[in-house]
Formats: sequence, structure tokens, C-alpha cells
Amino acid sequence: MRWHCTRIMKLAITLGIMSLMVIFIEGTSKMLNLTEVAGNFLARRYGGRLKTYSLTQGYRLSNEPAVRGIVRKFMYEGACERRKGFNPRKCKHMHTWSVKKGIVTPFPLPANITVPYMNKTETFLFNLSGANTIPRDQRTSAESAIYTTEKKAVTCHFNVEVDFYGYVTFELFYARGDEPLKDAIAIGFMEDREKGLMKSYSEALRFNVTGTYTRRRMCNNRKNGKKF
Repeated sequence: MRWHCTRIMKLAITLGIMSLMVIFIEGTSKMLNLTEVAGNFLARRYGGRLKTYSLTQGYRLSNEPAVRGIVRKFMYEGACERRKGFNPRKCKHMHTWSVKKGIVTPFPLPANITVPYMNKTETFLFNLSGANTIPRDQRTSAESAIYTTEKKAVTCHFNVEVDFYGYVTFELFYARGDEPLKDAIAIGFMEDREKGLMKSYSEALRFNVTGTYTRRRMCNNRKNGKKF
């Protein structure tokens, strides 16, 4: 009987661990690795002859710049598009961008993100490459406060376009015909619509980072013994 109970307990623990693993996998962001995309493209093209490749280094001509990315404006849906900057005193505003579909690059992707603050706006810089979560907290008072009451919470979808320009360099173990051992190819030729990489013109790719944005406001519900 004791042996049977032990087996049941072990099975329950195992199933519990497996369920946690499933939740963890489903909850993570889907990240596209731009370096792997380039490597797979070149491997399909040159097979086992591919020796090395790089998005940022390697031999290249002056008119073949390294690959870089430009992050465009964050766009929001629904109520978040009509964001206002009303910030009551002694409140803490928590902004969270949870990335559902993102991208990893061997170089920074600086994003200028704007949020409402005190009837104005505040802009901060964040590296979007490999980002799962973008947090930003704001306080409207320098005084210490215990934030106990959630006054307002808004959640909506966001998306932001990232444009990639430049050339990927590569080197082959051996050449065929008149092809060079070292060469470069524009990132725009590595379009993969299934992965969300869209060709905008010969030297550029566009990728859409998507996710959910949540804005919460936590306030101290008392001031000098009175509610405010």
C-alpha cells in the first residue's frame, strides 16, 4: 500500500512539473533570431561550402554597410491609442509592454518609447533586441507613499515596425566558377514571409514586433487621514 501511494505521489509530482514546463513554454515570447535567418539562407544557397558569415563584421566594400535596424513608432489599438496624461498626485504609474513576437539581433535596436506623464509626454530609450518585457514606472510625487489602491488599468495590443538595412558578409571554403571566396549580400534578399520578415526593397527587410501593453495606476488612498 505504501509503495502504491509512493508511486501515485511521484506520478503527481511528475505531471505537475510537466504542466509547469508547458505553461512556461507557452508563456514565453516567440523570438526570431536574425543571425540564424542569415545563416540558414546562406547555407541553403552554398551548402557545406559556407565557412563564416557576419551581419556586423567581415570583409565588405565601402558601399556595403553592416546590417543595422531602425525601430519605428509604437502603435496602439483601442483605448490605448487615446492615452491621456492625467496623473493624480501620490500615484504610481506602471507601464508594461509584454512582447509576444520579438526579434534578436547582434546589434542594439534602440527604441524611443513615449508614455503620458503629467498632461505631457515622457520619452525613454530601450533596446528592443531580445526584449521579452519592457517595464516603466512613474511617480507623480517625490514623497514616499504606500500604493494600496489600483485606480485604473488599461490593456491593449501594440505593434512596432523594425526596418533592417545593410549587407551580410560571408566567406566560402572554396569557390565555383568566377564567384569570389569573400562576398556580401543585401539583407533584403533574405525575406521569409512565414517568419514575418517582409522585403521592403532590395536592401531592406521589415519585421513587426507585437505584444500587449498594460498601463496601471496605483495610488495612496489616504492623505492626512483622509481619502483624496
